[in-house]
Amino acid sequence: MGHMYDTYTNIDIVPTVVTIKGKTYYKVANKDEYVRVTNITGTQRKLRHNAYIYWSSYRRTPGTGKYYKGQTVTTYGASYRFKNGKKYYRIEGCRNNNKRYIKAVNFY
Repeated sequence: MGHMYDTYTNIDIVPTVVTIKGKTYYKVANKDEYVRVTNITGTQRKLRHNAYIYWSSYRRTPGTGKYYKGQTVTTYGASYRFKNGKKYYRIEGCRNNNKRYIKAVNFY
C-alpha cells in the first residue's frame, strides 16, 4: 500500500491522467506515487432531492441554506459513513475549518 496523504493538505501533481487497472490517477510530482483523480478534481453528481449541508451526522452547517433538486454538486472521494450510520459525500467548499457534507441518498 502506498503513502496516505492527510485530508486538506496540498499535493504537487503532474496534471496528466494515468490509468491503472481501469481507474484514473494523477502522478505526484517528483515521487513514484499516485492519487485518485476523484479525490482532487471531484465528481459531478445531480441531486434527486432537496439537500441540506451538514457539518456532522447531527448538525447542519449554519448559514448555508440548501441545494435543490436537479442541481449539480461536485463531490470529492468516496462516501463517508458517519456515526449515525448514514453515508455522506464531501462537497465543494469543504475545508478543515468549514466542513460541508450532503447525504449520499440525495444523489442519483
